[in-house]
Amino acid sequence: MFFKTVGTPLSARFDLRGDTIAVVTGASVGYLLSPRLSVRWSGKLGDLPVKWPSQQLDPSEAPAFEFSREDVDTLFGALLWGRGVADSVSDDGQWRAVVGSPFRGPGTSSIELWGPGAGGYRGRQKMTDDGSRPRWIKSMGCPSADLTRDGQFVIATGDPAHPNAFKLGDSAACDTGDLSTYVFDRDGNTVVTWPHGGNSDEMSEAVFRLTGKRLAFLEAVSSWDVSLDADEAARAPERERRFSPDGRMLLTSRDRELRLYRAPQ
Repeated sequence: MFFKTVGTPLSARFDLRGDTIAVVTGASVGYLLSPRLSVRWSGKLGDLPVKWPSQQLDPSEAPAFEFSREDVDTLFGALLWGRGVADSVSDDGQWRAVVGSPFRGPGTSSIELWGPGAGGYRGRQKMTDDGSRPRWIKSMGCPSADLTRDGQFVIATGDPAHPNAFKLGDSAACDTGDLSTYVFDRDGNTVVTWPHGGNSDEMSEAVFRLTGKRLAFLEAVSSWDVSLDADEAARAPERERRFSPDGRMLLTSRDRELRLYRAPQ
């Protein structure tokens, strides 16, 4: 079967039921097709009605087809290549942390928080389509950031004293990795400042003492020990490890084996 699209097809994914195909093109057009390629929906990419199971949508919106979270990420990320943008999204899709760096030449790098109503990965289109603004912005050189799974905190690393740091020599801290980690709340307040690479469990406890809330993202990854030996760790890089959505199980590969670890109850 063949189907002619408006724009070059950049990504195609099956939904979780296996009976709907989502297609994204370089013309910012999206399609939902049947397996025989009849059109079930077509329109602007920003309106593509797809979601992952735990994502919450506005009740007034039309029902959306369910895809895996990774596939929704891929579909709405098809047009991001080369834009110097990375993001992290909460489990419910209502909050989104964005790291932006200059695309070409000098400029200021930043970390932004969008929400509530961030629209999940669809928010990538919202940023460019309707001129909406983030909840807050932090200028920061050589930035990286992760959002906790519940969207309560942004965990960021970078050099706020040199927001223009982009290449070698712009910031001694960026060049040497002598940076701090900052935990920001939803209002942009700095909850704690922590040595980069410091104990994440201790940082989570410090946040809990100050706010009564724990760092959900870090807890899912670091609060239990799967006892990987040195050989297994060397053979199981990040791309070969998968945590379950609730952070309670870890799947790894080693040679010809698959191993599933379960967190203690």
